[in-house]
Amino acid sequence: MKKLLLSLLLSVSLFAQSGIDNSLKYEVKASMKKGENFLLAQQNENGSWGLYGGVPAYSALSITTLAMSPSRDQYKEQIDKGAKYLSQFLNPDGSIHDRSEHAYPNYTTSLSLMAFYFVDSKKYGDAIRKGRRFLVKSQFGPETGIEEGGIGYGSNMTKSDLSNTQYALEALYITESVDQEGVSPEDVKATREAWAKALEFVERCQSSKENDEELNIEWKERNYGGFRYSPDRSKTEGPDMAPYAGMTYAGVKSMIYAKVSKDDPRIKAAMEWVKRNYTLDENPGLKLQGHFYYIHTFAKALHAAEIEVVEGENNAKHHWRTDVCKKLLSMQAEEGSWSNPEKRWQENNRQLVTAYALMSLYYAMAHQ
Repeated sequence: MKKLLLSLLLSVSLFAQSGIDNSLKYEVKASMKKGENFLLAQQNENGSWGLYGGVPAYSALSITTLAMSPSRDQYKEQIDKGAKYLSQFLNPDGSIHDRSEHAYPNYTTSLSLMAFYFVDSKKYGDAIRKGRRFLVKSQFGPETGIEEGGIGYGSNMTKSDLSNTQYALEALYITESVDQEGVSPEDVKATREAWAKALEFVERCQSSKENDEELNIEWKERNYGGFRYSPDRSKTEGPDMAPYAGMTYAGVKSMIYAKVSKDDPRIKAAMEWVKRNYTLDENPGLKLQGHFYYIHTFAKALHAAEIEVVEGENNAKHHWRTDVCKKLLSMQAEEGSWSNPEKRWQENNRQLVTAYALMSLYYAMAHQ
């Protein structure tokens, strides 16, 4: 198991190692327990999470969250029940999603692979290997132009995006050890090529004078180093299609998983954008839209890059692990949940956002 994953199999000793002061550690520990209890209470009788008998993607995210918890042994029954629910969506082509809805097959497969891995990588090894092949085959090819190397939701075969690509790459990265058994040389080659093509797609999503001018995007120095939703699209407004923080950290995380050094010029450029835009009070570029998605991607990226202190403007030094913990503690409801008043991307859904918040705390408290 990778060093990253070892650091996320949390234990009591973790709280003595994370570089966060003792009083805050205990507050975070209590906060995590409250959040987990809320999430457990939301589980449906059939093992799922979500309305109308369950949503596979929400369920996968909740399962992963509980399976990564330092208290996971206490939740074994609920975790196993959730995994059993999710396993009914295993499809012959390797995808993991509700085929009757034809919605988000790539997104749901990525989340489900991570859920199965954290629950029991041996038990679900075959499903994981098939799911990996499905994701690799879902990558856009050379005939798609600037979309090549990217992965989309899967329901729209004309557009890829960095959000789905980063989830797919995270799933491939985390489950890589499972792919060491029972795979053909062709699978190994295809996966290696998929990583190379994905890295090229991720790079095209980064704002630079060369990239922007090639795509006829209005070039602005302030955008340099940040990442967009796709090479020619952003979720922000304006002719410069300004990058935003959620995608910038998604880009950094994806490059790190693709074995790009944190000293690489592309990551250094991204961290310069971060330096100009460091805050956890909002998702820079989109205000409160996607706020919790941003925080959890922020924590994953900086943890993966082994960055402990982020440089800010005016020589500020930001201890991001402490910042994440304090911010999320201040936003937690008495019942243990989190939610966003900004509804875009369903962030008013307490189950979804509580999973994001808990995962953010796990990464913030993990220490290599």
